[in-house]
Amino acid sequence: MGAMTRIVRTLPALALVLLAGCTSQPAVKDASFINVDTPGVLGFENGDCFLDLEENRALGEEMLTTTECVGASNQVYTFVELSDGPWDEERVAEEATALCEEGFDELWGKPGESDLAFYPAPPSERSWAEGDRDAMCVVYSLEGRFTVDPLERA
Repeated sequence: MGAMTRIVRTLPALALVLLAGCTSQPAVKDASFINVDTPGVLGFENGDCFLDLEENRALGEEMLTTTECVGASNQVYTFVELSDGPWDEERVAEEATALCEEGFDELWGKPGESDLAFYPAPPSERSWAEGDRDAMCVVYSLEGRFTVDPLERA
């Protein structure tokens, strides 16, 4: 086996090691982090866990996919229905955030009382025009990755 072949074969493993070794704090996530148009979001159900999109891309995946919850970055904990009306991105984001916070508070207490936080994945302007009024509520670890399934802690 040539040196170049060995290098090419070890690059994916090296990427996984580097990704696993990242200890930086995750970015603060809000209603702009992902939405219904983010590749893979439409396939998620309550309880599904997934990595951040940039983590998936580093692993060669171009869309969000479900994964085991321990070691994941995010978990869907509920879906909420938003009130109807004309598209207004700010209003949609605010309402989705408020409704997701209610669910978060019921499960884990107020944000800041644990190592968990939340963000909504709201409809996009396109999906809103098609009648979508659902926002997905997602919990994430302020420490980066889950060490236990968040819904089991609730």
